[in-house]
Amino acid sequence: MKNIDIVKSICRKLNKPESLITYVTDRNGHDMRYAIDPTKIHNDLGWLPETKFEDGIKKTIILIFGQIIDKKC
Repeated sequence: MKNIDIVKSICRKLNKPESLITYVTDRNGHDMRYAIDPTKIHNDLGWLPETKFEDGIKKTIILIFGQIIDKKC
């Protein structure tokens, strides 16, 4: 999954347009991709994630926006 896919998913969940996304120049030494693949840790340790990515990002959004709303009150 690419970073842009994650950002677009967040926009959809917040009912926000993708036009809000701002593209920036990559930093030197910046990772070109992030692997969200538990295969190695599963093979080595038998571990598997308990939460699917889509469920986890939804919970994270709710947590963050809940904290923002609490701070405004």
